[in-house]
Amino acid sequence: MKKFILALTALIISSGCAFAQKYRGFFDLSYSYSLPKSGETDLEAYQRSYYGLSTSHGVQIKKFFVGVGLEGLTNLSDGVDIPVFADVRYDFFGRKTTNFFVGCKLGAYVYSNGLYFDYPGYNDGKATGLYFKPSIGVRFRLSPVVGINLALFYSPMNVKFPEAVWTSDGYLEYSHKTVFINRLGLSIGLDF
Repeated sequence: MKKFILALTALIISSGCAFAQKYRGFFDLSYSYSLPKSGETDLEAYQRSYYGLSTSHGVQIKKFFVGVGLEGLTNLSDGVDIPVFADVRYDFFGRKTTNFFVGCKLGAYVYSNGLYFDYPGYNDGKATGLYFKPSIGVRFRLSPVVGINLALFYSPMNVKFPEAVWTSDGYLEYSHKTVFINRLGLSIGLDF
């Protein structure tokens, strides 16, 4: 409940920034691929690709953007993960026609839903912990206030998977393991 209240407070503060003279907002679509560790067999093929839709809103202060946002992530099989984050971005050339930038989103997963494993306390493919997403990219200006952004990003993720193990006395015992996933991805978005 505390995470929900924190997320709601951040979004309300962010929406208040909409009335500031230097308001700026982003909508992004992303695709990322989970890179396996050497010898790793924990992830099935369908668990490697993630799709995302994110939005962040805040203020532009000279070449810096500071805001808050949220993202919906899914691999189309295991449900939805929703992180809430602070978003910081530096534009190298201001708001020129073509502009390069670096950015970082930092927050936490406030909601994670697994679809296939319904045992109390465990969810299949449940994201946990810190949300961290540094990126580099380029912005193409369409008008003085609207642009298209292309970015490459890295985003690690801890995912909790269930394990069912037969004990020596013939009982099925449930537990879980946490897998650390390195994701590389590409995003395309619109800013205004």
